[in-house]
Amino acid sequence: MNEVPEYQQEFLEYHDITCEPTQPHRCTRCGDEDLDQVYCSSTGFKQEVRCLAASHTNNSDQESYMTFQSCAERASTFSGLVKFELLMVLLFAISFSFATKRKKKLLAIQHHRIASYLSH
Repeated sequence: MNEVPEYQQEFLEYHDITCEPTQPHRCTRCGDEDLDQVYCSSTGFKQEVRCLAASHTNNSDQESYMTFQSCAERASTFSGLVKFELLMVLLFAISFSFATKRKKKLLAIQHHRIASYLSH
């Protein structure tokens, strides 16, 4: 779990804490109001967790509270990879086209200069 708010620090000092997501695999993008929070600063995503605290003095006494922790958006899918690869192929085709046209233009200029140099 990431950094805990001050009001929960004392609570943590005297309890064993276990936290589990309320909705597994559900990361949400942090809103503008959350961007200064520790759980949003590292990934930009957060998930709600329910933390269960067992007291050191009596393990049967349990208290719980809800908070957030940072999470990462799930890994990209195969379709995302295919889209990325298609974008790279398109970028290559455009770049290759511009490079070929530029090379032809420069060769034409070079041939023209050589021809004019030899004609004098």
